[in-house]
Amino acid sequence: AHVGLPREAAAFGTVVLVSVPYGAMPQIGIDFAAELAGKVIIDTSNPQERRDGAEAVEWLRKGAGVSTAELLNSRRVVRAYNCIPAASLANQANRQPARLAIPIGGDDAAAVAIAERLVRDSGFDPVMVGSLAKTREFDLGQPLALGNLSAAELRGRLGQ
Repeated sequence: AHVGLPREAAAFGTVVLVSVPYGAMPQIGIDFAAELAGKVIIDTSNPQERRDGAEAVEWLRKGAGVSTAELLNSRRVVRAYNCIPAASLANQANRQPARLAIPIGGDDAAAVAIAERLVRDSGFDPVMVGSLAKTREFDLGQPLALGNLSAAELRGRLGQ
């Protein structure tokens, strides 16, 4: 891990976790296109009309994952960590008897595998929901955005 200014963060490493007010996503795609090119991008951001303006309605219609991939011009976007409360991330890693699930999805198998490993390493269980388009199911306000389920509970809701 490394802390720096946005350009430094985008340029550092091979995996970038983007966690910003969603209304900033279009500008990030413009300002840091070269730095983000080819990197695995883990998207945790959630569009909200009240905060992000009228464009949020279209981003939600498409799904945040698909919208992020378009706005950042990347096929290596993986949606993860967007529907778990921050307090759970801080206090519930490696919860026993069952770790909390983090739903994930993406279209690039290698990027998804990296995200799954990072989720496990952070003390949670990744549950693959499917393609980037399918991640719409765990955008905030959607049926799988429940936050504090175990992997078994989330897989049960997915019918897996």
